[in-house]
Amino acid sequence: DLYYPYWDPYYYRRRRERLAYGEEMNTLEAIFSFVFGDGDPNEGLESAKWEAIGQVIRRSKGVVTAEQLAPFVIGEAREEDPNNPLDRESFVLPVLQKFDGRAEVDESGNIVYCFPELQKTAGSQVPSDVASKYGYLREEGWQFTKAASGQVAAAVGLGLVNVFGIASLTNILANSAITTSQIAQTYGGVVALAINLLPFLKVYAAGFFAIPLLRWLFNRNTNKDIETRNARRLIAYQKLKQMEPGLRNKLRSARRYADTQVISDRGAVYTSDTDLEQAAMDDFDAKLGEK
Repeated sequence: DLYYPYWDPYYYRRRRERLAYGEEMNTLEAIFSFVFGDGDPNEGLESAKWEAIGQVIRRSKGVVTAEQLAPFVIGEAREEDPNNPLDRESFVLPVLQKFDGRAEVDESGNIVYCFPELQKTAGSQVPSDVASKYGYLREEGWQFTKAASGQVAAAVGLGLVNVFGIASLTNILANSAITTSQIAQTYGGVVALAINLLPFLKVYAAGFFAIPLLRWLFNRNTNKDIETRNARRLIAYQKLKQMEPGLRNKLRSARRYADTQVISDRGAVYTSDTDLEQAAMDDFDAKLGEK
């Protein structure tokens, strides 16, 4: 088990589960966390996002407005206006592609988005974790390390000892009156091994601190983008919750439009006034007449 953090492809997931149950990191895990981090904190969020969006669409009988989708997808489209991301509604395109939807205009002239496949399974749904916890898609920021402060101090101390030892060995070899090969032959054993591995040990000592530094820079930039997306989605969610008169009328119009649509098992669209059984018989007779 000594080297399992390096070879286990599911290491981050397993460790998160153990930490969730209150288990602390061991020394090796703490060093690994200091150097390489703790993995993507938003693992699985993408699938949870689509699940939440699907539930929103189903609860709305397959017809939604951009404002209903915004808390889950806003902030991802490059075409968005940072000051008014709801203006162009370009963030809806991935949802249309994912669920085979289409844009239509309701009786009030509002743009609504219809999803016939999800309309078939419309009804009450158990809220997803994403929708029930925050009401909008909230990404978690990248943390530098989850190791305890004492474990981080120990990891830094180990790295400094490595640097000091390698620097000392390099200085001794540089100022020695005999060549490194002669020293290796004279002392043999660990000394010879250390001399042979010295170039790799230098890379290791540099990487021990360079990798965390690069991660810190990456986390800082990534977290800024995450904060921006979270802030936009929160604003969209608050706007939806405030329900201004214009938005309220738009949602009511979308619901009325959804009520006029009933999807058969074959995917054909009928108005709610249509007798579905008679429509099915008419469809059967039409196909029979074609033969």
